[in-house]
Formats: sequence, structure tokens, C-alpha cells
Amino acid sequence: MYPAMAESNLVFFLRNPLMGLYIGFQKILDWIFSPTPPPPSKRGAELSRPRIAVIGAGLTGVSSAAHCVGHGFDVKIFEARSKEEGLGGVWSVRSI
Repeated sequence: MYPAMAESNLVFFLRNPLMGLYIGFQKILDWIFSPTPPPPSKRGAELSRPRIAVIGAGLTGVSSAAHCVGHGFDVKIFEARSKEEGLGGVWSVRSI
């Protein structure tokens, strides 16, 4: 971290102590409850992890798939739209 950035963060937390406590508490909870990512697997090897299918690559589908991967599942996402149209459901940016 750069010294100027550290100083501005320190000033922010000194002016907003409750926000500093809240952010610190959130960081501690994130550190405690974050799952360890699964080890990389070789393609074609026997699958030892449970498999999950996620239907729809919208905001909820992608975040659910990311959560499942974080917990060690092998995830396959199915989406009706093509890859060129993008992921994200109603939140995706469509070019006109």
C-alpha cells in the first residue's frame, strides 16, 4: 500500500470510527467463513467432486455457480443465449 493511501485510510477511519469497526468486523468474518478454493483438477481424470448444474447465467446463476465452486463442487452453467450475447441476464449490456 502506498504511504499517501495509507494516510488517507487512517484519516477516514479516525473521522468515522464506527465505519472502521464495521469494515474491520466484515473483514474478520470474511477471513473466517471464506471457503478454501478447490485444488486444480486434471481434465479427463476421474471426477471425485460432486457435480451441480446451474440453469441460467443471469446474476443469480453466475453468483450461485461461483459460490458452489468455492465449496468444491464441479459446476456446469446452462444458458439459452449464445456466448456472444454475454452473461448476466437482464443486467448484461446489449449492443444495439
